[in-house]
Amino acid sequence: MFIYAFSDGLSKAMPFLVFPIIAYYLSKEEFGLITNYSVLISIIGPFIGLASTSYFGVNYYNDKQGIPKLYINLLYFNTLLFLLVSLILYFVIDYVQQWTKLSTVFIVFALLSAMFGIFSDLFLTKVRMEENVRFFGIINFVLSATTVLFTVLFIVVLKYGWQGRILSLFLTSIVSVLIAVYFIKDFLKPLKKPDFKIIKSALLFGLPLLPHNLSLWIKTGFEKIIITSKLGLAQNGEYSFALTICSVFVMFSGAFFSAFSPYVFKTLSEFKNITALDLENNKRAIVKKSYYFLIIYLIILIAGGVIASVGIELFFSKKYGNSIIYIPFLLGYNFFNSCYIILSIFIYFSRTTKYLGIITILTSFLQVLTTVTFVKIYGTLGAAISSLIISIITMIGIFIYSNKVYPMPWLSFRKLDVNSIN
Repeated sequence: MFIYAFSDGLSKAMPFLVFPIIAYYLSKEEFGLITNYSVLISIIGPFIGLASTSYFGVNYYNDKQGIPKLYINLLYFNTLLFLLVSLILYFVIDYVQQWTKLSTVFIVFALLSAMFGIFSDLFLTKVRMEENVRFFGIINFVLSATTVLFTVLFIVVLKYGWQGRILSLFLTSIVSVLIAVYFIKDFLKPLKKPDFKIIKSALLFGLPLLPHNLSLWIKTGFEKIIITSKLGLAQNGEYSFALTICSVFVMFSGAFFSAFSPYVFKTLSEFKNITALDLENNKRAIVKKSYYFLIIYLIILIAGGVIASVGIELFFSKKYGNSIIYIPFLLGYNFFNSCYIILSIFIYFSRTTKYLGIITILTSFLQVLTTVTFVKIYGTLGAAISSLIISIITMIGIFIYSNKVYPMPWLSFRKLDVNSIN
């Protein structure tokens, strides 16, 4: 986990170092356009990916000899979904242009970036499940450095403005998929015919999760569309600036989950070979680690929020000073969202994902209603308030469901002895 934290922190620190440059060269309106581009990718991605990376992770320890076959069939699966999404996007592109204020070229860039991202994520999931931590860190560092170099080239040197930032992100997605292809090519030789049993299983696993994955966009992307349409690109840029600041702290939770989810899947997959007592003690160890992380993460968020607010006041007060008011709400959202992600790991492991999608899509629709209402009343701040409230509600719902499908000793994690089992 330390290696994940260090490598992920280093890779995220690099683009954050050029963030002041981007903020200096781009207006709030341009910042809003870049945000809408990212939002579009987050909409398209779940339809192309359909939780294939989660499916790969959950099934990784079931049959290690069959991993190459599983991997190639998931690539077939994602390619078919990409073609289907491309066809649908062709017929609705006028509406997409109207909502995002992006031209057709950049919409196509977003579509391709979503596909490249899924292929790259599947490869990185394989690396994580192999516990090849250092290699994972190196790839993250290379991709972050690539983004930084392209950003400086297109924005600072060539002065392409917001188009340059999008171009840098698109070219980095190409680099990411080329890296994946290079390191996976021998693993997939010879190419195998599609196994429709695996594809069907992946579809049945991912389809119920589609509402869940779309709900993640609704909770993070819909609000930006609302702000753009109701209050303008400048307000969206200001809000997105605060989101970008707060996203720096996600690297800590990302590092934890990168190490924690393989550990959970591996530990709980061994239940057939261990006693009931050992299984219960393993569960308690998992819960204990979860609590340790959440306490440390909360301290990091509080300290980081204070530092971020001071930094905005000192260096960005003229253009983005109003962003400070959003930070406490967004950091609160980050914390409760991390709680929810921890709980959802056990739902994935149990493979009972049907109601996960129902819970998250219902809370997402609730967030749509609260966002629209709160934005009318409180302006852009209403979106931040809505995110925090719904994140708490979602966490409570997922806690109840997770503990039902795979009970964990969340309120009791002391190590048991034989007598307590008897």
